[in-house]
Amino acid sequence: MAKIDLAEIKAPNSSEEVYEYVTIPDRDLFDMPHPNIQINETKYGPGRHYVTKQVAACLHDRLREYEMSNVRLMRPVKDHKAEQLMQRGYSPNSGQMTTSF
Repeated sequence: MAKIDLAEIKAPNSSEEVYEYVTIPDRDLFDMPHPNIQINETKYGPGRHYVTKQVAACLHDRLREYEMSNVRLMRPVKDHKAEQLMQRGYSPNSGQMTTSF
């Protein structure tokens, strides 16, 4: 992770140009409390935050990565070796499964 240099952010001409709202949800995909997101030494917890566009982009990236890691847990992954073993042991005439375990 790259550290954001807050000194590079200049004073805004208009607050709409440099700042934006970012919402961190209260609960995650598994209905557990959403963890805090830490950037440098600042923690952002669940709720709505008014931050610079650079920090907002970092928060959006981390939220997206956290959501994708949760979704990955829900995706079924086939065990191809186990499927091959089960197919080899199947007898179509008897309708029973046999394995060599």
